[in-house]
Amino acid sequence: MKRNETTRRQISQALNLLEERHIQEAAGYRSSNKKAGRHRRGLAVACFCVVAALALFFKPAGAAVAAYAQGTDQPLTGSGAVVHTGTIDNQGVQTGKPLMFYLSGPPIEQVRFSCKNQQICFVDWTETRQEFGNAQNFTAPYGPDTDEYYYLLIDWVPNRTVQALHDPEIRIADLPPELRQDVIVLEIQFADGKQAVKAVTIQLTDDGEFFAAFDDYTITEADDFVRRPDAAPIPREILYGVG
Repeated sequence: MKRNETTRRQISQALNLLEERHIQEAAGYRSSNKKAGRHRRGLAVACFCVVAALALFFKPAGAAVAAYAQGTDQPLTGSGAVVHTGTIDNQGVQTGKPLMFYLSGPPIEQVRFSCKNQQICFVDWTETRQEFGNAQNFTAPYGPDTDEYYYLLIDWVPNRTVQALHDPEIRIADLPPELRQDVIVLEIQFADGKQAVKAVTIQLTDDGEFFAAFDDYTITEADDFVRRPDAAPIPREILYGVG
């Protein structure tokens, strides 16, 4: 809403500028060609401002999707930040959840998740969608009710890193890159037909904290992990022992 109000003010200012330029040009119509040229350049600048403001206001809905860390509601941004929901020490002892996040934005039809190095788990607190257990690739349905997205969680599970640190001779600083960093690619299909590709990147620091970021992503030929087949859903009665 704040963004929309700011954009409307920008459009209004640009339109006012455009109107003033029209008035000035009419008043100085009989002035020199040099002065008229300045007016035309000013009018062109005003028109550009209007077009730019309109382009910002009608930016595709796909760009509005955001990700937040569950437990703190900390936004995951492009610049990244330490996520204060879980840690891993040099002995492989994990506290809390290193990263569990949810999405927010316009209505989403589905999201295909692909985790490069570790595993992820799709958790539906509404208990109305299929889940997959710990997997690396799966496609999760979302639906038109955006209020439910807060309850659709992606839990990043760094079991490979925890297991490696159980070796008494290995510390975090000794781990190979694939056990200290990871990427989760999100191929998002919106209800209006638009698409977006985002990614959550994760890094394990020497002191056992996790640095995470969320930004646009371009899938390349090197991203073999995205082309892995999807995991099949697991019936809830098996996954949770219901009944």
